[in-house]
Amino acid sequence: MAATARAQANKSRLFVMHVVDHMVINRMKRVSEHSTAEIEIELEEKGWKALYYAEEFAKDNGVPTMILQKSGVVENEVLNEAARLKVDLVILAYPRKLPGQARRLAQGRLEK
Repeated sequence: MAATARAQANKSRLFVMHVVDHMVINRMKRVSEHSTAEIEIELEEKGWKALYYAEEFAKDNGVPTMILQKSGVVENEVLNEAARLKVDLVILAYPRKLPGQARRLAQGRLEK
């Protein structure tokens, strides 16, 4: 993981965050027979699995790590937590097929 290597090189603490995206839940609901609550729970569970994996990977490499999961609009949650935690650098990871908000983040159109 690039973020772990960067944190290790700079003797920094790593904050790993997953956002359960409301827009993704709404899109999935349109094509699924599952309830909104079921979809949200599934996404939360997958998020925690990814967070625990990242936490173990970082700890195995000697990087102090804090994990957190939020629910909401990705752009807002990332910016709010970055400001609250006073982070110096934000590194984003997302699936190869980018939903709209991740594409905007990756292209640098997000400002606050």
